[in-house]
Amino acid sequence: MFKKCKNCYNEFPVKNNRQMFCSPCGVKNQKEYMRRYNNIYAANNRLKYRQYTLDWQKRNREKANAKSNRWYHKHKDKAWNEILDKFGRRCNCCGLTDVWALTLDHINNDGNTHRKRIKTTGGHATLRILQDVVNEGMPLEKYQILCWSCNMGKNQNKGKCPHKS
Repeated sequence: MFKKCKNCYNEFPVKNNRQMFCSPCGVKNQKEYMRRYNNIYAANNRLKYRQYTLDWQKRNREKANAKSNRWYHKHKDKAWNEILDKFGRRCNCCGLTDVWALTLDHINNDGNTHRKRIKTTGGHATLRILQDVVNEGMPLEKYQILCWSCNMGKNQNKGKCPHKS
């Protein structure tokens, strides 16, 4: 016995009398239905999911911290490497190339207003700043890479790097 699919209108062999779709359309419709159902269920039970997560984190403190640290370092390293690739992996002032000593500098000395604007209170402040810089498109006129010494020297020398004074 054959039927016409209600989606693609192709004929297909019927396995049972209630079947309305061919196999490919049936799979596609089922996936779409489950996606909508899961979104609705999650929205209606968001507090229950959140409470379950908090309870699990309390019971498994070490696992939860390790998972959070892995996630944080993965995303921070990704954003930092994108920034280093864009700006070059060296200090703009003295030319130092040791990546461990490089820092992100706000050229106009507006790092404090930047931190306030993206609300970096709480954890993961460095990640939020780096992701914000990446999302802004990493403008060369706002940011530069400096080594720690040049960045602190600029801070102590009223916004001018000691090498350039």
